[in-house]
Amino acid sequence: MIYLVTRLPEPPPTKVSTPIILFILTVFSVMLTGAQPEGVVPAGIVAQILFLLKNIFTGWPFALSLLSILLAHEFGHYLMSRYHKTPATLPYFIPFPFSPLGTMGAAILMRGIPKNKRVLFDIGVAGPLAGLVVAIPVLFIGLSLSTTTTLLASPNGFLEGNSLFYLTAKYLSFGQWLPAPAESHGILYWLQFFFTGSPIPFGGQDVLIHNVAFAGWAGLLVTALNLLPAGTLDGGHVIYALLGEKASKPILIS
Repeated sequence: MIYLVTRLPEPPPTKVSTPIILFILTVFSVMLTGAQPEGVVPAGIVAQILFLLKNIFTGWPFALSLLSILLAHEFGHYLMSRYHKTPATLPYFIPFPFSPLGTMGAAILMRGIPKNKRVLFDIGVAGPLAGLVVAIPVLFIGLSLSTTTTLLASPNGFLEGNSLFYLTAKYLSFGQWLPAPAESHGILYWLQFFFTGSPIPFGGQDVLIHNVAFAGWAGLLVTALNLLPAGTLDGGHVIYALLGEKASKPILIS
């Protein structure tokens, strides 16, 4: 994501910059989210947090996968800004521990207005394209590490959403459309499930998703959401660059 910023004063020189500090905190936050502790989880919130911290380094595959996607996305913006000689900051990552992803993403701040709409388009679209270049192989690597399992009803269960691309990726990886219901159904069932996510095919087969695959799935989801044509999202910058005055102007943060 990129934010356009005007008249932002230069920060005073420091030994360690804020983006680097935030990135280090985000690494630990994402590793904590992706931790795979072994053994019996103790009772009590404090004991559980300490248990996770003790096993935090087991979350490095998830952290490496997800942060590679986010870094590619943000540096797509950053490097394209440098290419077009538009001043921009390094990415500011936002740690968000004890959340599904461990981070709220990242953003760069542009210290100047792009010279023209073509430059704005290039900068806006570079992030999602760079992120996809990393997210797609991460997804397939993760699916190769995943297995299939029987879907059982569970109060704490999680069933990730499906897109046409994700369904196709699972088919290419496992040779069947997943989730596969226990009994055969017609096309109407699949249309209903694809658009509504129900009824959940309990008793059928689906992917027991590996953390690396979940990082790839999340990367695709974040990219899709970021391309929505609104506000300071990448899609908002792209649609403004394409449609000009017919679209809402990008938000300027002064």
